[in-house]
Amino acid sequence: MTGLSHSPQRIALQAHAITVSPLHMSELFKADPKRLSWACVDACGFSLDFSKNRMTKETLSLLVDLAKARDLTGWSTRMASGEIINTTEEQGPLAHRVLGWKHTTSFPDLVADMVEADMKRIDSVGKASAD
Repeated sequence: MTGLSHSPQRIALQAHAITVSPLHMSELFKADPKRLSWACVDACGFSLDFSKNRMTKETLSLLVDLAKARDLTGWSTRMASGEIINTTEEQGPLAHRVLGWKHTTSFPDLVADMVEADMKRIDSVGKASAD
C-alpha cells in the first residue's frame, strides 16, 4: 500500500481543496439548493450536519475514495474486534478508556471481555517496565 502522503486519492483531494478553498458558503448553498439532503446524516440517535463545511459532492466522493483506498472499513472492523491496531503502543483499542475506568466496577457487557484483556495487557506492560 502506498503511503498516505503519496497516494493518488490524497493527491486528488489536495488538488480539489485548492479549487474549493476560495468558495464562500453562500455560493455553495446557491449552487446546490439540495445541499442539506446529502450533507446531513442521521444515525444512531445523532444528527451530523456537514452542510456548513466548505465541501461539495465531489469532496465527499474524494473522501470516500480515500477511505476505501486506505481500507477504513477493514481497520474499523479490526478495531471493533479488539485487535491491536496501534502497534506503537501495543495496546488494544479500549486501552485509553481502560486507564480511566480502571477503578470502576461496572462495565458494559459488550466490552467487558475486551476491557479485561486490555487491563491485563496494560498491567503486564507496567510490571515489566517497573522491573
